Amino acid sequence: MLDGLGEAEVRDLGALLATLLDGLYQGSGSADRMCRLCDRSACTPDGVECPVGAADRAAARTAAEDGAGTDHG
Repeated sequence: MLDGLGEAEVRDLGALLATLLDGLYQGSGSADRMCRLCDRSACTPDGVECPVGAADRAAARTAAEDGAGTDHG
């Protein structure tokens, strides 16, 4: 599907999709809701960080710093 793209374009697309997924997470506030059918090995090959998981961890850190709890792990 991405065969027509060069390395830089694939990298740029990955960055754009990560930003999109972060925004979708911010709208739902639940990694479990977004990723209930996640296939981690397909989504994060070669140790790539999951953008939804990263957004979830960042939200949890922010909530902890603010002294509030989160309900999404």
